[in-house]
Amino acid sequence: MMSMPKQRLDFRHGFMKQIVKNQIDRDNYDKEVKMAKECEKSKTKRERHGGQSNRKPEIMTYVPPSKQGKDPKNELFILEFEDQDGEIHSAMVYKNDNPEEVAKKIGYDSNLTPPYITALSERITEEINKRL
Repeated sequence: MMSMPKQRLDFRHGFMKQIVKNQIDRDNYDKEVKMAKECEKSKTKRERHGGQSNRKPEIMTYVPPSKQGKDPKNELFILEFEDQDGEIHSAMVYKNDNPEEVAKKIGYDSNLTPPYITALSERITEEINKRL
């Protein structure tokens, strides 16, 4: 008995070419949709986190005194004063602080003129001498 050769699909036929083309197009479309969804997910994640996924925060963060190198045992007093606009400014003064540097720092932060900075420095020196 003679066996007949198996018939197979002829891929050279125009109908088969159209099927293969459709499969490739569908695969490309699925890839595009998947990428669009991933971009949308990352965009909503960024919006949820305020757009700062890998950025450092812009506000000052709390640093404990042990990490600042300032010993709580060396604290002398908290200097508080009210400026002309009514804002209250405060700063911690330590035993080993230089009164002129503390006055300059506070003065520049609160826009004080040089005569006021000098007067503030003298006042800080008096207060440090009282407590030592």
